[in-house]
Amino acid sequence: MSRAINRRTALGSLAATLIARPELSAAQGATPKITTIDSDFSYPEGVLLDNGKLYVADILREQIVVFDSARLQRENVISLTSCGPTAIAPFVSDQIVVDCHMTAHLAILTKSGELKQNIVSTINNRPIPWPNDSTSDGDGGVFITSSGVFDPNAPATGAVMHVSRTSQVTVMAERFHYANGITYDPVKRELFVTEHFANKVWLFVLDEVFSIRERRVFFDLSPLPAPNVPPFFGIGPDNLHFRANGDLIVPNYGGGRFLIVSRTGQLKQIVDVPTQFITDAVELDGDILFIGSFELSSPHPKGILGRVHMA
Repeated sequence: MSRAINRRTALGSLAATLIARPELSAAQGATPKITTIDSDFSYPEGVLLDNGKLYVADILREQIVVFDSARLQRENVISLTSCGPTAIAPFVSDQIVVDCHMTAHLAILTKSGELKQNIVSTINNRPIPWPNDSTSDGDGGVFITSSGVFDPNAPATGAVMHVSRTSQVTVMAERFHYANGITYDPVKRELFVTEHFANKVWLFVLDEVFSIRERRVFFDLSPLPAPNVPPFFGIGPDNLHFRANGDLIVPNYGGGRFLIVSRTGQLKQIVDVPTQFITDAVELDGDILFIGSFELSSPHPKGILGRVHMA
């Protein structure tokens, strides 16, 4: 959706080192086969694969659609109110946390959809404006992005926050010009965050208590070739997920494509998809499931869940 809502920044005066430059020739390849799994979405924003289930957040319809990940058939629809869900992540042992982007809070639900708790502020009583994406911290809690306003001319008010398994929220980093996607490797203790309007993916190395001990720009999308879609003012990197081999999947929102980037920060592949406003993508059995909307001008946009057959 045209989120007059939020995304970017350069983290103050932090040194932007080790910026990867795409190897464009190596990234080009044959166009994979793409199939549609489900087209009954309006504006799907976030996906989660967890214990044989695929969760898809549809922000405009105020719902989370749950699929059987083996057959990719709908099993359940979790209806929400006053939320505008954009992301889902596992929480504690048997719950999920939903980013309620439109109403500035986090909803803790059972996996069947029963509301257990709403989290509305940090431990310092700060609000959580525009919660956008989330990922497990490997210890029962989650990391989230609080994006800021989706406007390239807006102040850089995005932030990265940590939610402990006891629901305590702390701010980890600030001044992003739209903090968007986030994913975490608990083995290497590496946290990846997209800064949308800066066109960058940041890498944070964390210590044992989830404090940042190193940060740098991991990948810069600016040198990429122009996408094969109409120009869009808000193009940038969206949600993040790992592939089984450790590569990062980076959807290019507004660009109708996603990138495959190695853990050394090298561009490996650019894959076009039929939806210009791709928001999220995750690997399943070697293929890539993606979601997004086709256009933003309609008051009732159409979105899809699709599959890119990578083999």
